[in-house]
Parts: sequence; structure tokens; C-alpha cells
Amino acid sequence: MGGWPQAPFQTKTETDANFKRMLREGMRAENLAAVQLGIGSHNLFDIAYALVLASESDAGDTVHFEMLEGMANHQRRALEEHTRDILLYAPACRRENFIYAIGYLIRRLDENTGPENFLRHAFRIGADSPEWRGLEQAFLGSIAIMDNLPDTPHRTQNRMEDATAPELSADWREFTNEPDTDFALPQNSEWAEGIVAQWRDRVTDIPLHIAGEDVSAGRPVRESTDPSRPGTVVARYREANGDDLARALDCAQRDPAGWRAMNYDERAAILARAADELRQARADLIGAAMAAGGKTVAEVDPEVSEAIDFTEFYPRTASDLSKRPNLRARGKGVVAVVSPWNFPIAIPCGGVVAALAAGNTVILKPASDTVLPAHVLCKCFWRAGVPREALQLTPCPGRLAGEHLVGHPDVDMVILTGGNETVQSMLEAYPNLNLLAETGGKNAIIVTAMADRDQAIKHVLHSAFSHAGQKCSATSLLLLEAEVFDNPKFKRNLRDAVESLEVGSAWELQTNVNPLIRPPKGNLQEALQEEALGKEWLVPPVPLADNLHLVTPAVKWNVQPGAPTHLT
Repeated sequence: MGGWPQAPFQTKTETDANFKRMLREGMRAENLAAVQLGIGSHNLFDIAYALVLASESDAGDTVHFEMLEGMANHQRRALEEHTRDILLYAPACRRENFIYAIGYLIRRLDENTGPENFLRHAFRIGADSPEWRGLEQAFLGSIAIMDNLPDTPHRTQNRMEDATAPELSADWREFTNEPDTDFALPQNSEWAEGIVAQWRDRVTDIPLHIAGEDVSAGRPVRESTDPSRPGTVVARYREANGDDLARALDCAQRDPAGWRAMNYDERAAILARAADELRQARADLIGAAMAAGGKTVAEVDPEVSEAIDFTEFYPRTASDLSKRPNLRARGKGVVAVVSPWNFPIAIPCGGVVAALAAGNTVILKPASDTVLPAHVLCKCFWRAGVPREALQLTPCPGRLAGEHLVGHPDVDMVILTGGNETVQSMLEAYPNLNLLAETGGKNAIIVTAMADRDQAIKHVLHSAFSHAGQKCSATSLLLLEAEVFDNPKFKRNLRDAVESLEVGSAWELQTNVNPLIRPPKGNLQEALQEEALGKEWLVPPVPLADNLHLVTPAVKWNVQPGAPTHLT
């Protein structure tokens, strides 16, 4: 799921060879002095090889063999002629839990009947039989490659060293998803600590980017503050006025850099370089989103991967469409991208790169809370060769954007992510608006009696409380089949799991639930304070006194149909 290289070997022969290599390593005198070696196998060739190694190493009582009770007992009896140190494993359970033993049995049957499994052929082998010759060749094949196996099956991902992009394939249209960072690796945890150190106390000055120029003089300066540390300034940006937006729109229409005149492959080549720039800027993109958006490293990292995927995928798609017979593809003209604060990298990047790849010029109006990551994002595109006249950054109040961008007749398309009410008011004001919008909704998870309940709780917590619940797809309604609802263990486990989530600053890497972008108000504040009859807090919300942006995750139990919590 993370796009990480797999740890297991890719073939049965490699796995068998590694088993023999481990046997040989375990039989070294210095290892036998420290470890009692247990050898578990039903492969007679591997058992014989282990017996030979044990004899040569004079292993004595430091080696024992392990087998499964009831499985190929004739092999166990043969092994007993060479050693009495055999440990037998047998599944055991109470009668009422016998169904779980059936699952164990099915697993064993599935393994043992696999075409490459020794036991599939064990009952038919005889001296010089076809089965014997086949198994012998498999054994010799694994012996032959034993010394050529790599120490680890794959090249380890290391963000501290692997910041540069991979070489483009011969066919640049081949697409694979960008891997997320594997934080199980200690070097990547160190890399994350480095991001915190570099960004925690940084203050960035951000000009307007209009018509290829940086504009600062005479413009209002607005401050971005850190939700993890209210009042701490992390960026100062210039706010565009109506004249600035008019100038930006005029430039986007004229396209003086000739972005629209390029062919699809020319634009795709520039955007491929932009994807490389995003890879190399992963740490800075994460740091900017932590500082201005209060996002955790673990939540922003996949967002950067998604942004890279957009930047790789959309140009390929646009180029392929342009080459379809009997189809004419062309850009719309000028596209305004109005992006949100909750995904301040992936969502603006998706809108920008889709519009650019299709041959449009773009004006990006980011959410006022997260101008900083939008600025870092745009710099990646500019460094890659996207003209500053083709991609302009214009932070401004939403009201001004509505008057001078969204409703302007020279804007050919608007890409917007926001609330339902915002979109509906736009369409009421401008019925002919060419609008691509993503809005929120009431999202439910349904847990049936047949569900794996621990897995259900895990996924409920991830959907409801990651990003502090600040995403359009966050679970806000849990529908339980009666058997689950009435089960005290499910209720207890859900409560315990929610209470175990670590709430705190984005700069603390152990945080699970990050700060809200701003203190609760409106519907959210009412829901947190609601104590009407028929409501029960399974886990009540607790505001943290030192930061009004921090509220512990909460669950209401037995919410009635039609109640405000159900419908809002």
C-alpha cells in the first residue's frame, strides 16, 4: 500500500536458498555457543542437509528439529533414527473453539498442496522416481545460488540519501505510484526529526507572483500562524488586491510565455521535471504544511506522494488524449484553482497540474491559512521550467476572489474544493460557471455482525480522527448492526482505542491527532457542547487548556435518527 519494496524474496528457490544459508550460518561454532538452534522443516533434503552440517560442526545437543504432529509422521519416524531431539507442534483448543482449529487446518492444507511444496510430492517419491529427480533438482538449484543471494532482498528506502528522482524509463509514459516514506526504518525517523529542526522556528516571507514578477511593495502583509503554537508566526505573505487580480488575469489570457502554444509532449517534459522537483522538495513541503496547517509528518508524507502522482499521471493522460484518432483535445484557456487548507499540497497540485497539462494558464488562489505550502509548491513548478506567467500565485480574501476571479467572464474554468454552501452560492450567483468542485458530505462506516471488529475499530479511528477529522471523507457517522451495537466488548474496545490516541502538537512526532486549523466554532462548537436527552458521550471531548486548537477525539453513542449530530 505504501509503494515500498518488499522484504520477502521473490521466488521459492531464493527462499529455499536463504533457508540453507541460515542453517550454515547457525551452525558456525561461535553461533552455536550462543544459541540453541531449532530447525523446522518437512523437506527431507533440507533436514538431511541440516543433519550433515550438525555432524560436521559437532553440534551435539545444541540443535533440535521441529515438526508438526500428524503431518507426514513417517518422516518423523525416519528422522528419529538419526536424532532423538525432536519437538512436535500440535494445535490445541477447547471444543467450543474448534472452528478456529479448522482455520488452522485449512491453512496447512493450502500450503502443503502448493505446486512447489515438498509435501505435495512426498507420498510419491521413491529412489530415482520423477518426483525424486524434480525435488533433487530444486534442492541443487537452491544450493547453487546460496552464496549469490544479497544480504537483504531489496534496496532499503532512505529519505536521508534518496532525495533525487529515479531515472526516467525509456518509455516515459509508464506510470507507477510514488512510494510513501517507510517510517519503520530508523534513518527515516531521523529524517523526520531533521524536518522538525529545520522548520519549527523558520519564518518565510512570501511576495505575490503576478505576470512573472514578485510583488511586495504597497500590499497588505498578512501573517500565517502555527496551529500547534497559537500566535507563533511562520510566514508573512502579501495579499492581492483587485488590480493585482486584474493584472494576473490579463497575463493569463495573453500567455506571453507561450505555454498554450507548446505541444503536449513539450509540456509533459517540463511537468516530468516538476515531479522530480517535488520529490527533492518532499521535506520542505512537509515542513511547510506542518508549520502553517498543523499537519503531522505521517499525514503530509502521503500527500506529497499523491502530488507527485498527479504530476506524473496527468501529463501522460493529456498527451495520450491528444494522440487519439478522431479526437481533438485542447485546453479551456484560463483556469482559476481555489484550493483548501486541509490538504494544502495534494489538492492545489492536482488542480494546477491537470490544468497545465491540458494546455491552460493557471491562477492559484490558496486558502489564506496555508499560503506557505502553496508557495513552496509553486516554486517546484517554476524551477522545473513552468513559466511564471503560466502559473501565478495570488493569495487574497475569498470575497475578492469571488468578485474578480470566479465570476469573471474571462476565467474559462474554476477548480474548487470547499463547502457545499460555498459552491451552491457560487452557482446561484453565476449559473453558467464552468465549475469542477469537490465538497464534503456525511460519511458513514457500516459495521455488520460479520465484520472483523478489531479491524473495523482500527479503520474507524483512521477515517474519523486522522487529520483531526478535517477532511471531506472523514467518518462522521458509525452505523452498527444490532449484534455489534449491543456487544459490550466492541463498545469497550472502541472507547479504549479512541482514548489511546495521542493528541498534541504536529512538532511532536508521536502525535496521532493534530491541532484543528482554528478553535471550534459554529456547528462544531455546538456539537461538542450538546448534552441533550438521549445523547451519551461514549468518549467526551476534552479541550486542552494550553491550546484552543486541540480537542481530544470524541464519540457520541446511541445518537437518534434526525438529531443534529446525525444530520450535520
